[in-house]
Amino acid sequence: MKWNQTEALVLATRPLGEADRLVTLLTWSKGKTSAVARGARKTKSKLAAGVDLFTRAYISLYRGKSLYTITQVEVKEKFDRFQLDPLMYSYASYFAELMYRFLVEEEQHPEMYRLLLEGWRALEYTEDYQLLARSYELKMLYFNGYSPRREECVICSRNLKPAWFSINLGGVVCNSCAGGSGEYLSVLPGSVSLAGHLEQTPFTGLNRIKASLPQKQELRKITVPFLSYHLELGKCRSLHYIEEWEKNIRVE
Repeated sequence: MKWNQTEALVLATRPLGEADRLVTLLTWSKGKTSAVARGARKTKSKLAAGVDLFTRAYISLYRGKSLYTITQVEVKEKFDRFQLDPLMYSYASYFAELMYRFLVEEEQHPEMYRLLLEGWRALEYTEDYQLLARSYELKMLYFNGYSPRREECVICSRNLKPAWFSINLGGVVCNSCAGGSGEYLSVLPGSVSLAGHLEQTPFTGLNRIKASLPQKQELRKITVPFLSYHLELGKCRSLHYIEEWEKNIRVE
């Protein structure tokens, strides 16, 4: 048996048998990893608090024939506020689900670890969840080499004023190349500039960025399908809850 100790974020957890939990971790040293927490569903379990969703912990585990087993947990940080705010919970779940869908088992990716941890932390002080989500998505694309082309047309490569955006081509399209085609998304120059700021600005600086509702809505129509197409993620289930919540807010 091989022993491992690593810092980890809990991406997902579900019941396994009568008393155990199957936990999906994003670890610093091994990337995404699945592990069994024996007896974690029991009331007096010493592991229970450390394998809850939205937890950062130092975890000891060993490799059995197929899965890791968690033997010890030292909690470093718990994001308990997410449980008290449905919208915050939904965004935190969305950030975790993006990682869960994208990362390959046991492929080290420290940039993604830092991104998720900083994204969760930012939810507790940000003034604009929508802006944070767009920044998170754009940073995820950037760190994986899929940053959208914003400075020049993806078809003719001329540095022209962008008016359209192509999801499958990966960037802005000028009026001449678009030629009235309905396959491209319309985009305001200000939204393109905003995307650049959100990609490069640390989460701690997002409260200084001001964006109009139309700009944020326009960016969402670009970044969400862009992630799905280029990282082959499909549509995240947690995104549905965010959409429904925002509809209710507009109605009220």
